[in-house]
Amino acid sequence: MQDRLSSSQQLDVLFSFAHQLIHQTTLDDLLWYTAEEVVARLGFIDCVIYAYDAEREVLVQAAAIGEKTDGHRQIINPLIIPLEEGVTGECARTRKPIVLPDAAAHPKYVADNIQPGSEAAVPILAGDELYGVIDCEHPVKASFRDEHVMLLKSVSALVASQWKQCLLIARLQEAEQRALAASDAKSVFLQNMSHEMRTPLNGVLGGAQLLKTVSLGDDGVRYLDIVHSSANLMLNLVDNVLDITAIEAGATALRPVEVDLTIFFANIQSMFSARAREKGLVLTIDCDLEAGACFCTDEGALTKLTVNLIGNALKYTDEGEIRVVVRLEPDQLNVRVHDTGCGLAPDEQDKVFERFSRTERSRRNQIEGTGVGLSLCRDLIRQLDGEIGVHSEPEIGSVFWFILPELERPEPQPVAELPPELRH
Repeated sequence: MQDRLSSSQQLDVLFSFAHQLIHQTTLDDLLWYTAEEVVARLGFIDCVIYAYDAEREVLVQAAAIGEKTDGHRQIINPLIIPLEEGVTGECARTRKPIVLPDAAAHPKYVADNIQPGSEAAVPILAGDELYGVIDCEHPVKASFRDEHVMLLKSVSALVASQWKQCLLIARLQEAEQRALAASDAKSVFLQNMSHEMRTPLNGVLGGAQLLKTVSLGDDGVRYLDIVHSSANLMLNLVDNVLDITAIEAGATALRPVEVDLTIFFANIQSMFSARAREKGLVLTIDCDLEAGACFCTDEGALTKLTVNLIGNALKYTDEGEIRVVVRLEPDQLNVRVHDTGCGLAPDEQDKVFERFSRTERSRRNQIEGTGVGLSLCRDLIRQLDGEIGVHSEPEIGSVFWFILPELERPEPQPVAELPPELRH
């Protein structure tokens, strides 16, 4: 031992250690900090901290001070000791401290770098769970007394408390990495699968369109309409899956442009008017805007939001009307889609934007849908820093709404000038 510390100095070292433990978040940092900043400061001159490998039932030298380290947190000739061998093995197996006044005389002493003298070993325990052993040696015989064992037991108890936290942090980090890898693999798979499905689906749609020009009879036309409708539904699903996986992977960037809202919503009405007529529904768009009213946003995202909400309203409404209300306020756009459809129960409203969520009414009436469209709307709204929600009453109807903040207008690109020799 080095010069003996007073009791108050020893307490200061242990108190400081207790405060610093929380900052040691990896096992390697914890064990080296314990050896270099605690055991050494308490006056021990040669010490090895062993970590217990439960799978192999061995002790592995993990940190040290004195002859076993090169001074750069590296163990020189690290030993692996089975539990049935050595003084440290016996300490781990019995889970009790061992003090040897004459280490060389002990039949299980394992010679290492230091000249054998005296040895003291203390197990690192959390309850009955063994984490490792703190093993100290001194070249002079009978150097360790009861007070030294008490110090090592105090250090051991403090180390054990943080050791468990380090293992938990490591497991959480490993689980997070596995989850991220699985999520990346899922996104890649879905994107590849979706791209592969688009080609045959477009082929089916093209073929169905060509068949419509051929005389097929009433049954043939009806079957062809089913094929065409089903392929369109599948293509829409594939597009939504692609959009969702791209957003999850962070592969989508907002493209703010000036959108002429009067033209935009006139096109939306043209897109859905025939479908509304086929179902005997009235589709109106209340767009109380001056001609040429513009709003800066991602036009692709605005299109997907509006198309999904109106498409859902048409899908779940058998009679009555669909009314789309558009209001432009300072720095934000409000859109509300009213329908007189089947409505939603209160518990369904809470989860309608969750992925693959379907209402009881849609399942009971076998209404086509996968529960992906509204989930995509939620993801788009989050990306645009907007809000989305629903107000609904069963058998009366629903109002799906969203609010978009205006995006920063893109900087105008300078117009390149022709070189003088090309000007007329």
